[in-house]
Amino acid sequence: MNTTINDHNFNAAILALNENRKAFNLITKNIIDQLTPYIGKKVFKQDGNFMKNIPYQKLEIPNQIINGFLVSTNFYHEVKYKSFRVIITTTVTGVPDQNNVNRVYQKQEIFSYIFDVVDNDTVLSNLSTNMCEYKEVKTEDVLNAANKVKVMKEAYEAAVSQVPTELRSFLQINHIR
Repeated sequence: MNTTINDHNFNAAILALNENRKAFNLITKNIIDQLTPYIGKKVFKQDGNFMKNIPYQKLEIPNQIINGFLVSTNFYHEVKYKSFRVIITTTVTGVPDQNNVNRVYQKQEIFSYIFDVVDNDTVLSNLSTNMCEYKEVKTEDVLNAANKVKVMKEAYEAAVSQVPTELRSFLQINHIR
């Protein structure tokens, strides 16, 4: 029972996820490199924008065409809840049909806290412990995992069918849809 997929939406979803993760790693490294020297200093205005004396340069990520898909990544930062966080959105569109309409649209978004902020949300504190680095997702790995899930689902359903329907709720046993 092999799962194979030749679906533009699935391929676009994998591409969006990987490009979003790649952008996240680049953007957070750029921000950390630029702002680490300012830990302990007043960096933000009350509205969350950088003060004029902070030489922060936003990393530009150009649109790309990958495997016939248009990949667009945008991001912004905000100072909220005593944290400096970044929100990164990647969209993948493509494969127009006869009416020249994009029938594939996939969007992935990641946000992460990068620095803690103190003193009325204006002073940069230490590096956040909630930040992580993302790894690339391989299509083969996803399909192999999907095959394992299908096999396990069949075994689960066979076991569930042996429990009388009237007793399943007491045992908190349900069918998997």
